[in-house]
Amino acid sequence: MIDGDGNLGLNKGDTTDKFSPESEYYHNLFLSVSAKNQDGEYAPLTEINENLKYRIPYNEPVGQNKYLKAEIKVAIDIPLASVNFDTIRYEFFVYDRELNKSNVTQSCAIPLNIHGTVFADGSIKKVKEKEQK
Repeated sequence: MIDGDGNLGLNKGDTTDKFSPESEYYHNLFLSVSAKNQDGEYAPLTEINENLKYRIPYNEPVGQNKYLKAEIKVAIDIPLASVNFDTIRYEFFVYDRELNKSNVTQSCAIPLNIHGTVFADGSIKKVKEKEQK
């Protein structure tokens, strides 16, 4: 994530007015997950997407240049016992402190039959045999 003016993220005290819990801007990171169907098309998993809202914490940029580059990691558990698909992808966007919406970005296709972690860039960290048991 890159922010040119360094105003990405919310302080713990940002809970009133435009950042109140009732506001659409209380959360500043929004994700949605879609599953690939038999035709190769992606459809949103609405039952999961309702709860994929997060608050990115504010970090004060250091120095005169307010350019901010951040890596944001979010762990999401999807109950696989009841799914009938084998591939998903995520879409996400953020709002900065001035309520500017970023571009909507997609992850790579994520195969669910891999035991381990698939990262947004498509790289995979597999779980070793002993760790799986």
